[in-house]
Amino acid sequence: LDGAGLVTLADLAGSATIVDSHSPRIWLGEADEVIIGRGAGEVEVGDQFEIFRPGQKVFHPVTGDAFGFATKQLGWLEVDAVHAETSTGTIRVSRSEIRRGDHVTPRQRHGKEIEIGRTPHVDGRIVFTPDDRLNMGTDDVVYLDRGVAHGLDVGSPLEVYRPIGTGLDTVKGRELALPDGVVAKLLVVQAEPETAVA
Repeated sequence: LDGAGLVTLADLAGSATIVDSHSPRIWLGEADEVIIGRGAGEVEVGDQFEIFRPGQKVFHPVTGDAFGFATKQLGWLEVDAVHAETSTGTIRVSRSEIRRGDHVTPRQRHGKEIEIGRTPHVDGRIVFTPDDRLNMGTDDVVYLDRGVAHGLDVGSPLEVYRPIGTGLDTVKGRELALPDGVVAKLLVVQAEPETAVA
């Protein structure tokens, strides 16, 4: 959860960036003070922001349309002071080098335990797997093209299935619809408006 991420095109367009820092260094890290492009009316003292850098472009596996970007999650910061057009914050956790121009988005805090909720009526796709892995297994993280707007929430249980299609019944001499093959079970651990992590 802490290393890789996914951001939609709309979320990227609505994010803010680290505009500057009082530190003269190019690379920033834990305990450094930074200035972000969110000001009065947009943030409050104590707000926390995830710091990320967009990377590889992600395309939807069905439509082929650009869906968003894979991200490198660099760490998070906490706002210390709010000004008219900007805010000052301190980097609390740094997982990698941070620089001016890196993006920030409101941070979701993860609990150690997640209560399993109701099963939603939603049909979506896995659109991204970290490191472009083709095979995923137990405790791996996947990113979905559905989110809160579609009925998902943290704790939503889901199934991954592959449609098998039809099979020929040689006695009846016709094609029969076959049941879908369930290949995995997922638990949503983070939910954004249009995407989710499971």
